[in-house]
Amino acid sequence: MINIPTITALLTLFLFSSAFGSNLEKELKLANEGDMSSQLRLAHAYRFGKSVDQDYDKSLSWYRKSALQGQYIAQGDLGYMYSVGEGIEKNLIQAYAWMSASIKNGPEGWKVSMLAKKEKISKELSQQDLDSAKLLAVVYANY
Repeated sequence: MINIPTITALLTLFLFSSAFGSNLEKELKLANEGDMSSQLRLAHAYRFGKSVDQDYDKSLSWYRKSALQGQYIAQGDLGYMYSVGEGIEKNLIQAYAWMSASIKNGPEGWKVSMLAKKEKISKELSQQDLDSAKLLAVVYANY
């Protein structure tokens, strides 16, 4: 089953695919200057190998930069990647925290999808790990 973050990532790639190719340098420049939308587009591109070679390290780096500026899609995608171990070691504390931040910062439709994923993760965590994840979520949500 395809999840909402994956659909959102693919739609973002489709909508902004013209931003790459010959304009990759411009996109990198904007991302390096802190443009969270450019950072998100690069994260998706490196994650899925769209117009660039697939590179999870670069993808995760760009997701983090965008997420730390409060970009809810980047936060949700980081949470998803941590929850399944896509390109990074599976870490349910990080997954819960990033998904929580995404829920706080995202629009209503987004929140519904992310809440179900977050609840599933919470059932897999010990109480101590859940408490740690909740504390971390507060930090991530307030960027």
